[in-house]
Amino acid sequence: MTEQHELREMWDGYGSDAPAPKPEKPKKEEAKAAEPAPAVIAEAAPAAAPEEEDNRAVKLRDLSTESIASTFRELAARARDDKKPFEETLAALQEMISKCHAAGLTQVGVTQAGFDMLKDLKLIKDGASAEPPDVHYALLSIDDVRILVRVMPEKIIDCYNENINKSADQTRYLDSGSFWDKTERDGSSVYRRFDLSKEQDQIKLVEAIVITAANTGALQDLRQYDIPAKTAQPLAKPRAPGLK
Repeated sequence: MTEQHELREMWDGYGSDAPAPKPEKPKKEEAKAAEPAPAVIAEAAPAAAPEEEDNRAVKLRDLSTESIASTFRELAARARDDKKPFEETLAALQEMISKCHAAGLTQVGVTQAGFDMLKDLKLIKDGASAEPPDVHYALLSIDDVRILVRVMPEKIIDCYNENINKSADQTRYLDSGSFWDKTERDGSSVYRRFDLSKEQDQIKLVEAIVITAANTGALQDLRQYDIPAKTAQPLAKPRAPGLK
């Protein structure tokens, strides 16, 4: 049994059976009789969107220290607001990892996955990702195994079913439509969903971590028998008969 297959097997069945939520299609409104809109409103409507964008944009006015500092403060505040929806979920995940540490499983950890980390793992291209802004990523570490975690608001996480540390057979970009939607050969999903607001899902997540840690720990023990290969010495060139 290969390590990749073992990992899939260990996580199989330990996630919530709830399927990933699909965006609801907008309901068609019933046709209504067209009513002429006031001319003032019709003219003002197109101008609203650009004005809203201008208010949202933050530009450095000049090179004064006051301008640099105020621009940074505003951008930093907005960046924190964008990440705030994930804090509750990350706190719940941190609590699960802390319970593992308290039980002696200090080889388990979680790390926030920024752009550079995801790029090094060849999960995003050079440039912006098409992933929606309401998604955040982290890496769950168990010995030398790295599990990609898609963090969402309201204590929902998706754990990718493969060791992301291993080289992939094919391109696996996060903005690919099939990355999270594809299935295994048996039809099961490639990720496991956990609702950390539910105790049963908390148990399933920690149980999956414990099973994985037990298997990776056993492999770590066997590495005492590893012997690194040595560079072969080039063979001496055969000499012609009669030469000394």
